[in-house]
Amino acid sequence: MRTQPMPLEKMEAALAQEQDPRLRRDLTAYLNEMRQVANALPILTLRLPDVTFEQRLVFAGSKRAAVLLTFGGGHSPSDAFLYFPEEGLAFMSDLIQVDFHPAMHDGDPGEWLQILARVEALQLNTIVPGHGPVCSGQAIGQLAQYIQVLAQMVEDAGSLEELLVQDMPAFCASWQAAPIFKENLEFLYQRAHNL
Repeated sequence: MRTQPMPLEKMEAALAQEQDPRLRRDLTAYLNEMRQVANALPILTLRLPDVTFEQRLVFAGSKRAAVLLTFGGGHSPSDAFLYFPEEGLAFMSDLIQVDFHPAMHDGDPGEWLQILARVEALQLNTIVPGHGPVCSGQAIGQLAQYIQVLAQMVEDAGSLEELLVQDMPAFCASWQAAPIFKENLEFLYQRAHNL
């Protein structure tokens, strides 16, 4: 079940009452992000795109080229990222998240794994993720492991109730956005059982 964003006042009240330091950290980060969104909304102007592309769009400059790529939809229905081939650098948006539980409810986990394999083939030196610190290409395998482990947990579970009381795997227990872990399990369970 996808959690809808809380009004800022409710988030502030929840933060004031939360005792768990890890959840306080996550609530503080989320509250700060939502405050920035609230401040930006009055000046935001929506605009239709001037340029579209299907798989690849190259920007050729005088010193380097940048490529806008999409390998399909994994995290969301249509993921794109900016790739600098000469530098082995990519701005991955939410396709890659580091030390952060990725929200899976708008995506396709199987497709996401295939996309990660294609990204891994680019042999990136540096990744700027959608969440978390700048990292190396090793982050791709870490995220793939997360998706695979959660899928296996769902496959092994006898019921949703049994699944949701399981402990978080040790490798991701310290990641930010911990509540998303259970949301991901529930999403994967409902998807696996056509609910």
